[in-house]
Amino acid sequence: MNNQPAKPQADVVLHSRQSIETATSWTGPIPPPDALERYEAILPGTADRILSMAETQMEHRIQLEKKVVGGDSIRSYLGIVSALIISLAIIAASIYLISKGYSWEGVSLIGIDLVGLVFVFVYGTRVRRAEREYKAETMSQARPR
Repeated sequence: MNNQPAKPQADVVLHSRQSIETATSWTGPIPPPDALERYEAILPGTADRILSMAETQMEHRIQLEKKVVGGDSIRSYLGIVSALIISLAIIAASIYLISKGYSWEGVSLIGIDLVGLVFVFVYGTRVRRAEREYKAETMSQARPR
């Protein structure tokens, strides 16, 4: 037998602490009504400032989109006019070559011109289609479900 006194044992108590975090988010420039109401309660006039800021941002975006669309239209027309001028110059050069007795060279130049125009048209059509498909796919993924 062991004559040593028994050692006291300590009770081990585990304490656990739980914390819950909540995050709120929204899409777009205007917070939901309950958030606007809380902003207004903290600082009167804040809701009006937020709405005014969203309206200003909307006007800014509209102006930018107008510039982009207008610029795209101008570039498109300039491209068409440039292609027309270049093609007419090539056709005129071809006619000149044919009239001077260089019929093979003149016909070849017209052929190259036509092939180039067809290539640019087909390539541009494909690029625009791919762009539209990409935008449609992006928009469908961005929609809330």
